[in-house]
Amino acid sequence: MRAPLSRSKKHLELSLALVIGLALLASHAASAQSETIDAAYLATMRQRSMAADAIGDFKLRIGDTTGARSAYQEGLALARQILAAEPDNRQWQADIVVSLWKVAAATTDRSVKISVLQEALGFVDRLESQGALEANQRNWRAMIEAEIAKPDAEEQPAPTQRRRRSAHSADGFGAGQH
Repeated sequence: MRAPLSRSKKHLELSLALVIGLALLASHAASAQSETIDAAYLATMRQRSMAADAIGDFKLRIGDTTGARSAYQEGLALARQILAAEPDNRQWQADIVVSLWKVAAATTDRSVKISVLQEALGFVDRLESQGALEANQRNWRAMIEAEIAKPDAEEQPAPTQRRRRSAHSADGFGAGQH
């Protein structure tokens, strides 16, 4: 009687080894596939971030500063998630700079605005040290520093009747900067 039990045990061990082997092969294939899925997921997240920024741009143009800030903060939160997944990615770092600039543009609290802009400068520092700024991004430092240096709104003269430029107009943080 021992022979059939021994044979069954060997079949069970072989079956188990086969299952484990197939699982390992499937795991490796899934791992390779997950890298593709992750890249696609990050691209989708980036599109969502850019869409939130576009909504913020629209709201800022129509004078809804609160709505714009909310949309920009949503875009920034998505950009931060993307950067967390690939912290060394220079494009994601540049996206954070743009998002921070936009949040600052819709922020009325001067101390918060300066804090946001200083964070953006930190990313610009990193990108400059890596030689990673594109030609159309090399003015970012000067723009951010100029915005930080502006006096408080209370100290500024009353605005004239001018049409307000949004954060994405010809000031260097526009569409396509993401």
